[in-house]
Amino acid sequence: MENKDTAQYIVSQRFGFGPRVGDAKPEPSLNDQLKAQPYTHKAISSLPSTDEMLAHFGDLSRRRKAAKSAEEKKQFTKANNAFFQENFRTLVHARNLQTLHTPLSFQERLIQFWSNHFATSADTRRVRPIASGLKMK
Repeated sequence: MENKDTAQYIVSQRFGFGPRVGDAKPEPSLNDQLKAQPYTHKAISSLPSTDEMLAHFGDLSRRRKAAKSAEEKKQFTKANNAFFQENFRTLVHARNLQTLHTPLSFQERLIQFWSNHFATSADTRRVRPIASGLKMK
């Protein structure tokens, strides 16, 4: 007969991301995880808000339109693309840290499922500025 801890580890593996290396005790039950205050890694908290990302994008777009030469416009376009690529990489890194360190892997798995379900692709040039935005104010 399985003990309660073994059963909880199995549940953690099937519905979450499994037990973390070095954890001596199993995660809280699925119901307790759903009721728990969400865990937010400091890397997620330090990301710029969607408003900040859109403001930066708007600023770069205005400056690009005001540019006189084609070369200047090209530089603003490159700067814009580089800014959003770097922010996208930072977002992915923050999400990975969130996944690795959360004590509530079932809750995190649900968040990732629904985030992916309603996601926009960063490969789509027109939505790239908001695809990397994760949080509101």
